[in-house]
Amino acid sequence: MSLKCTVIEDVLKAIKDHKVQMIDLRFTDLPGTWQHFSVPPSAVDSDAMNEGIGFDGSSIRGFVDAIALRPRPYEFHLYYDA
Repeated sequence: MSLKCTVIEDVLKAIKDHKVQMIDLRFTDLPGTWQHFSVPPSAVDSDAMNEGIGFDGSSIRGFVDAIALRPRPYEFHLYYDA
């Protein structure tokens, strides 16, 4: 379900309101292949959204060290696992 989040506060409210249990962060590596990693909702707060959510990028093609992803509020979607 696509939500109309425009600011970080919208995302944080949606996470709480929809009782989100896991957040999957998706991105592409340099060759263009989808990659992802998951974090619990407790790892996502205003600071993490502004400064980035860090992970070890050494196993991703084209990356060599620690990476931080800064999620964009307008790209937040809910996926329900049946």
